[in-house]
Amino acid sequence: MEQQFQNRLAYSVAEVARMAGCGRDTIYRAIREGYLKPKKLGRLTRIPADEAQRFINDLPDLKLPNRDTANARDGAKPLRER
Repeated sequence: MEQQFQNRLAYSVAEVARMAGCGRDTIYRAIREGYLKPKKLGRLTRIPADEAQRFINDLPDLKLPNRDTANARDGAKPLRER
């Protein structure tokens, strides 16, 4: 995690979005759908640090298609070998 985000108990929606590399709308959608459990402090919405870390860790891994299969399927030229 970035230096500025260390040793914090909770983060704003915008900070969690920055940490996850997405937009605020995505974080609010995750809250609505139950993937994130925020806390309210008056009008402020805060996401506990452990909850933000769990959310980011639980995101699915990127699955890239097999290079040979993808090239044959879409007709693209194979990448040059190094």
